[in-house]
Amino acid sequence: MRGCPPEWVRGLYSFAALPDLTFFFKSDLEVSLKRILDGRPQLKYFEAGMDLRLSPDPYESFRIFQGRILEQYLAMSTEFNFLVVDANQLVEKQQAVVRELVSKRLALSSFHRAERPPEPVPAEAPRKAKAEVAVP
Repeated sequence: MRGCPPEWVRGLYSFAALPDLTFFFKSDLEVSLKRILDGRPQLKYFEAGMDLRLSPDPYESFRIFQGRILEQYLAMSTEFNFLVVDANQLVEKQQAVVRELVSKRLALSSFHRAERPPEPVPAEAPRKAKAEVAVP
């Protein structure tokens, strides 16, 4: 994306184990843009791909840049079997989908929450001796 050969990038990460699950939260460009701008007044320089000089307009540059990123993620999603989640939905719906996908892939019942040790009873702080105040 930023001029690095894909083979070089893959080489950097060749030592890493493949994850059991990888989620790809895919949303429409306009949804992503709206969510970003709801949280702050403008796009960030690199987020918009302005360093790539795709367009002098940050919003157009963002659209072009994010389109390129989307192409890469879509290619990776088939190669690495990403679980694609419709990120246009409300976050609560996305969470329900993720929980369902995780429960289908992992035997969650085999994971038990560890018992917490009892909370230690705080020791009383040593009491300071009251200072004698001389009354004139």
